[in-house]
Formats: sequence, C-alpha cells, structure tokens
Amino acid sequence: MSKGEARGLVILIPLVIVIILFPYFMDMIWPESQVINQDDALRLDEFISEFERQDETSEGNHVLISQTHSVIYRFDPHTVTRSELISFGVASRVASNWINYVNNGGKFYKKEDIGKIYGMDGSSFDLLVGFVDIKAENSSEPGGVSDLKDNISVGDAQVRKTKAVLRPFDINLADTMALRQLKGIGPAFSRRIVKYRDKLGGYVNLRQLREVYGLHDSVLVQMDTMTFIAADFTASRVDVNHADAGELARHPYLTYRQAQALVAYRFQHGDFESVRTLHNIHGIDSLTITKIAPYLEF
Repeated sequence: MSKGEARGLVILIPLVIVIILFPYFMDMIWPESQVINQDDALRLDEFISEFERQDETSEGNHVLISQTHSVIYRFDPHTVTRSELISFGVASRVASNWINYVNNGGKFYKKEDIGKIYGMDGSSFDLLVGFVDIKAENSSEPGGVSDLKDNISVGDAQVRKTKAVLRPFDINLADTMALRQLKGIGPAFSRRIVKYRDKLGGYVNLRQLREVYGLHDSVLVQMDTMTFIAADFTASRVDVNHADAGELARHPYLTYRQAQALVAYRFQHGDFESVRTLHNIHGIDSLTITKIAPYLEF
C-alpha cells in the first residue's frame, strides 16, 4: 500500500463511522421534537371545540361580525335607522344617503334595490342583501311613480282609470330606472347622467346637468322641475394635499396639465390651506377653481 492510499484510508474510515452513527446522535439531542405529547393534544382539542362553539353563534337570522362585534339582523330598508345601518358596518355617508332616499319618497321593491343607494360598495351590499325584509305594502308600486285611481261611470258599470304621476326625486340617489321615467331620457342618457355623476363625485348644482353631453333643452327644463339635491348632500372629495397629478386629473374639471401645476405648487410652497391659495397657481383660472372647489378637501 502506498503512502497516498494509506492517507486516504485514514480519512475515509472516520467519515464512514460518522455517517453510521449520525442518526443515533440526533435521537440523543432531540428525542421527541416532532411528536405532540398528550397534554398538547388535549389543549388542541379544547381549542377546536371552543372555535366550533363560537361559530354556532352565526346561525339563524343574526350574524356576528368579529371585527366590530356588531350583530346584523333582518330589517326593512324603509324603516331602518341611520344608527342601525352604521352598526351593520355601512359607512356614515352611505347611511345618510340611504335615509335621505327614504325620506324623499324612495322605495325598495326587491332586496337588490339597496344597491342603488349612492356610494353603496360591493362588500356592504353582499353583507346586507341577505337580511333585507321588505314589507308587503312596499313591494308592488314602481319606483318614483304613484297611481291615482278614479272611478268613471259608464251606464251602470264603473271603470277604474289609472294614471301615473311622477314625484320629484333626488338626482344624487336616482338610478337609471328612475331617470328613464322622464320624457326624453332613455337607457343611453340615463347611464350617461349616472356615469358623469360618479366621475364628479355627485351633483352639487342642477346646472351641472347641462354638462352631460347630448341632453336637449326640453329634458334639462324637465329635470330642473322633477329633480332636486338634498340640502345636506356632501360631494365626494379629493384630498388636495396628498393626491397625485393622476388622481386629480381624473376629475372632469381638471386637465392633467392643471393637475401637474397644482402638485408642483404644493411641492414648492407646502400644503394648501384653503381654496384661496389655488388662485396663486398659473394655469388654473378662477372659473375652474369655483367649479372644482366643492370636490376638494383641504
């Protein structure tokens, strides 16, 4: 045997011994590290049982919302209060829109109609729709229209005549179906009015309806009479001191160049304190500032 082979055996033999004995050393260091002992198993069973008992509290007509600890129960959307809606998890602004809609004569004829409340998002709708319980007296008339019934005598018989009378409605709460009750407004115009309302953040003046492309003067005159804006309505606002140019430019009253000028001025001079500060920005005229002011938050 050469000296090289001898040195190789000296290294190889200890290595083989270490490999053979390695599992035994591991058992001595961590004897039961991967085994759940009996006490741990019992505690795990108790935890699962407690979880199942808590889960049972969501049965029946009530559901427990763990994040807010509030209970949702079956309710009539015509009689529910603002405080109840907020306790259900509805945003306070949406709850106010809901109450205004009902106070102004709005009706819900099927449970899905709660989705037409201005500002109602998908998560709130999905949470509430299963608990809506509309009373029978509110489930037959078409929205926004009341029936006036007169008896007309024809010989010995009486014929009942029915004519529909449209009531004024809140333009910020109206859906496309309510708008289509007005003469001259079809599916396209009704969608256009609602879409422009959403882009604005709500109508703050009925004159803004003249900005909707394609509406004829006769339709605008009719809408001046048959629509209104609630006195306590507050438009959706953009935080002018934190929004970037892209977010500001999404509003119909600002171009992207004006939005960039606004952000640049804010970067150089600090946060805006009021609407008056906007008049210092070159490229934004007074008319634009007057129109955009209700939609800005300082």
